[in-house]
Amino acid sequence: MKKLLYIAPAFIVCMFVGTIGLLFGFGGFNPTAWAYLACSMAGSALLCMGRPWGGLIGAVTGGIIIWERLENSAGMVMDTMPIGVAFAAYYLIMALVCLKSRKTPDT
Repeated sequence: MKKLLYIAPAFIVCMFVGTIGLLFGFGGFNPTAWAYLACSMAGSALLCMGRPWGGLIGAVTGGIIIWERLENSAGMVMDTMPIGVAFAAYYLIMALVCLKSRKTPDT
């Protein structure tokens, strides 16, 4: 069940990028969209393998979204900012869950 939680954001990003890519063509994507997908998939794969630092790699997805929105802010509306914060927070929380669930040797 935990592994399903680890891969949920990567699945959502993959479905979004895949659907838009099939409808409108993959060549029209901004290169940062491929970075979202790569960071999400890498972070989720590492979390599934029990590596808590995969959450940090996944949180880069949220950081890219936040950075891109701040860089291209055309107005007062911050429409993608909450998505970036949610991605970063989710991956960091999953990293903490993975870290707590690791087996530590008894000393």
